[in-house]
Amino acid sequence: MANIDLYANGIEAALREESVGKATLLTMTLMIGYFGSCKSLLDAVAIGLNQIHNLKLGHREQDFGKPKFWNRLRETNTDTFERYRPKKSLADEIIKWRDSAIHRQAPIILPSHTTGEIPREEITLWLINSPEPHIDRNIISVPTGQDVKIDPRSLHAQWRSDFIWLCGQICKDIAEWSETV
Repeated sequence: MANIDLYANGIEAALREESVGKATLLTMTLMIGYFGSCKSLLDAVAIGLNQIHNLKLGHREQDFGKPKFWNRLRETNTDTFERYRPKKSLADEIIKWRDSAIHRQAPIILPSHTTGEIPREEITLWLINSPEPHIDRNIISVPTGQDVKIDPRSLHAQWRSDFIWLCGQICKDIAEWSETV
C-alpha cells in the first residue's frame, strides 16, 4: 500500500510542475509505476490466500487475473471466495491498465491547452480514460459510455478504499491462519 500511495503522491506533485512538458512526462511515467504497484498489491493478496488455504497453485497462477485462482479458492473455501469475489472486477481493470502500460502503450497524458500564452495554472493535464484507446488521425476514442478524459488522480481516488479493504482482509486472514499453525 505504501508504494501505491508513494506513486499517487508523486503524481499529485508532478501535476503541479511548472513546465507542462515535464508535468506530462512525469505523470505518464509515474502512472506506469502506479499501475505496477497496484498489481503487486493484488499479487501479494493472492499469494497470501494461496498459502493460507493451501491452494497449491504455481507462482504464475497465484494471480487475481487467473480463473484457476478463483476456481481453486471457491473449491477450497467458499466463504473466503465470496468475500474477495467482489474485488475481481477491480483486479481485472487494474490488470488491463498495468498490462497495457508495461507491454503496449504508456498511459496517455494530454494538456488541456497546447498553444498560446496560457498561464500554467489554467492548464489541466488529463488521462485518456482507457488503457488502450483507439487513435485515428488525432482523434482519440474510448469505449462507449466512458468519459474520454479523466483527472489522472481519479483512479487512485476510486480504488484506494478497495486497496485498504484488501489489506485489512488479508491481514485478518493471516492473523487467523497463524493461530492454527
